Amino acid sequence: MIVDEQLLSVHERSLRTKLLPLLVERVFHVTSQTAYTQILADGMIRSNKNQDFEFTFGQSENSYFRKRGCVSVFDLRSVTPSQLEDALSKYYFLNPSFVANHPVFLFLNQSWCEQLIPWSKRKDEEAFQEMVIPYVEAGYPGDIPLSIIAGVLRVNISSALSSFAEKIL
Repeated sequence: MIVDEQLLSVHERSLRTKLLPLLVERVFHVTSQTAYTQILADGMIRSNKNQDFEFTFGQSENSYFRKRGCVSVFDLRSVTPSQLEDALSKYYFLNPSFVANHPVFLFLNQSWCEQLIPWSKRKDEEAFQEMVIPYVEAGYPGDIPLSIIAGVLRVNISSALSSFAEKIL
């Protein structure tokens, strides 16, 4: 059971100013509302090593971490602003296309982050043909039990502006 679950409603134009500050200096897995429901039922975030789930843009058949049985997470604990911009240009994890404007962010308890495999490990293994998002992607070895999830942020992203909001933005 997730104890700390919060809801944020935000306009797509405000994702960098309202959502991103809530993610910086944290480690999280981003998923869809439908997948989150399944995660709650399973009691864990399951790896996709056996390709049981559809691939998202960020997770392909050629994913470095998926091939190693890891759950991909975003590690924003020590990323620089330029590295963060580079990562967002490669994969817009604030609102990935597969979440249909309803991303769910599951935050790992910091005490479990020492187990993360950094993206740079791909270089050490010379697995350059496999996909990874530089600077921010990491892998958690195996499934992530809900017991190590420190909190959840469910986001509703709107895109339509009222005429009043258009005038003040």
